[in-house]
Amino acid sequence: MISITAALSLLALVAPAEPESDFKPPVRLTIDGQPIDLASSVGHAGPNLFDVDGDGAHELVVGAFSGHLHVHEITPSDAGPIFGPGKKLQAEGADIRISNW
Repeated sequence: MISITAALSLLALVAPAEPESDFKPPVRLTIDGQPIDLASSVGHAGPNLFDVDGDGAHELVVGAFSGHLHVHEITPSDAGPIFGPGKKLQAEGADIRISNW
């Protein structure tokens, strides 16, 4: 019978090594130096990039638990993207609200 220590040593020899990650640490997105905060919308932000206005450039679209989508224009810079103030995404002059229940 093999000991647990020996079995673990053998397993370490045949187990694949941890893959190196291409992911960088998370970065908090900010507007005017302040984190994007949807606390007034109950939080739970869901960011994504999408060309909302069809101009060929992506905007930052942040969904909130309230069901509203907030759109932030993006200005490129050497230090990284600069996000403009958010506005609620609208259709036909009314705020879009997606119900999640």
